[in-house]
Amino acid sequence: MPLDNVDYLPADWALRGGRIYTQDPSRPWAEALAISGNRISFVGSNADVDRLAVPHTEIVELNGRFVMPGFNDAHIHFAPSMLPLLCQCGITTAQTIGVVADLPEYVRLASEGALTTRLEVRLPLETWSEFSRYRAMAAQTAGVVEVTGLKAYADGMLRKRTAFLLEPYSGASGRGSLTKAAADTASFDRMLDGAVSAGADVSTHSIGDAATRFVLGRYEDLIVRHKLTDHRLRVIHASLVSPVDFSRFGASSIIAEVNPYHARAIPWLMGMVGEARTRWAFAFRSLKANGARLCFGSDYPGPEDRPEFPLNPLSGIQAAVLNQNPEERLSVQEGLEAYTIGSAYASRHDALKGKLQAGMLADLIVLSGNPLDIPADQIDSIRVIQTWMNGKVVFQEPW
Repeated sequence: MPLDNVDYLPADWALRGGRIYTQDPSRPWAEALAISGNRISFVGSNADVDRLAVPHTEIVELNGRFVMPGFNDAHIHFAPSMLPLLCQCGITTAQTIGVVADLPEYVRLASEGALTTRLEVRLPLETWSEFSRYRAMAAQTAGVVEVTGLKAYADGMLRKRTAFLLEPYSGASGRGSLTKAAADTASFDRMLDGAVSAGADVSTHSIGDAATRFVLGRYEDLIVRHKLTDHRLRVIHASLVSPVDFSRFGASSIIAEVNPYHARAIPWLMGMVGEARTRWAFAFRSLKANGARLCFGSDYPGPEDRPEFPLNPLSGIQAAVLNQNPEERLSVQEGLEAYTIGSAYASRHDALKGKLQAGMLADLIVLSGNPLDIPADQIDSIRVIQTWMNGKVVFQEPW
């Protein structure tokens, strides 16, 4: 669009001469963008962005480098010591699974300007009655810290055989079980009702196929009881899903918050649940094809806080593209969307994050290569060379 036909603000920053992947369907690619304050004020050609320059405008010559929205990790177990690594990985929003005791520290760090990644906090479902108060505590940080929802647990873990399965584990009589909180269905439903009444979006950890069937049922009933039309209910992990349950995600607009790097577990999972059931493990393609909204998270650092799962979103995208279930592979474009637009949608921030267009937050990254134009097994060799959060550079490698 010619500059004469749009309203604009003078640019504090002008990034020009790049290969800018906007993820905006109306303009998928651009060569330049302008930042005014903490927002993107214009996306378009070098010539048009140059016309926004004023004496104080800082010019960044991209020299053909690839630019995209900052990564939004939909599932992380955050600690302040992670901040440098988050910036280095291009993660401009971290959706952390938190506890109430951590919230004052997050707010303090934000007030001191020490947070270089946005934090979206989900607290335990059992705290639903105080959700409004906790959300108000975070609201003083101007969007750097937000309390966005509540999290529940339906089952345990596959490796501990505590994930709840429809059929027993291979070579064993047990099939895991629901958590104590979930097994008391009436109490669980009352907490879901309370969360919805408090304005909270709910996410539920569900790894086994029986647990996922249970959660889908609770969500379906919740949607009917409260006549929900724009909910952002999530099933976290959805590691194993029965084929007959995939369509329920799309039918009820359920979000699948999945961890692409977990698909590396397929070899050992075969010995635990058998080859037939493993076919429906980490079934990202089936979920998406059946209408589930996908968002990606790392689950960093991993079980028992061991650094088992890499934080780098590009490693996760590579794992999704090279899923060891070939029928469940995603394209690179779909992986990028799940780590940006999908995560923003899940926390109701799709009007602010996940795309590079005028009015969106200036959260973006510059990469050393184009993940859309490289062999799939080399995606994780790409480096983040610059990270912008809230209109400021928070990480920089020498160019």
